[in-house]
Amino acid sequence: MYYTSAKHPASKGSAIVLSASVLALGLLAVLPRAVRAEAPLPLSESVPTESAMPLPSGEFTIAEIASNSATFSTLTTALAAADLVEVLNSEGPFTVFAPTDEAFAALPAAAIETLLQPENKESLIELLTYHLVPGALPFADLRSGDVTTVEGSTIAIDVAEAVTVNSAQVISADVIASNGIIHIIDRIIIPPSDLEDDDL
Repeated sequence: MYYTSAKHPASKGSAIVLSASVLALGLLAVLPRAVRAEAPLPLSESVPTESAMPLPSGEFTIAEIASNSATFSTLTTALAAADLVEVLNSEGPFTVFAPTDEAFAALPAAAIETLLQPENKESLIELLTYHLVPGALPFADLRSGDVTTVEGSTIAIDVAEAVTVNSAQVISADVIASNGIIHIIDRIIIPPSDLEDDDL
């Protein structure tokens, strides 16, 4: 099962209808308040993840790791609401830049609740798949530049000092799943379609 935007069609699955509703819910306005990492994570050093990830490395899917970690309870709820659990249980491979519960908590509670409503499913899919990249990208292989997401837009990776993905910082890396890799980030990243829409 594949999700893609109409700008970047795939051979299987559904096209995501891009909209400005994520911004309309007020997500962008509170991004500067998102939880920041205590210290930069250099490219050469990955923060150990065993304490946050109770499942053995490489033995479980991305969805299984997320659902069994207290770090990703909100993300797990959102993935279920967007019907993306099956995607992240599939063969992949995928790289997920996964926001923590603290990152979600920095957003207005009403915005998250609204996104989880069935009528906003397409906007939720758009937001979540913007955090998802086809293929497995280990931390050591990250390079500065643009990378295309499953949503269809690109994210900007910068490894000059702290490793960042758009405005988010990688705070823990290389959580290895059977179908890909999770890098943990400290804030929600917003698709550019929501940042640049003329109707906003």
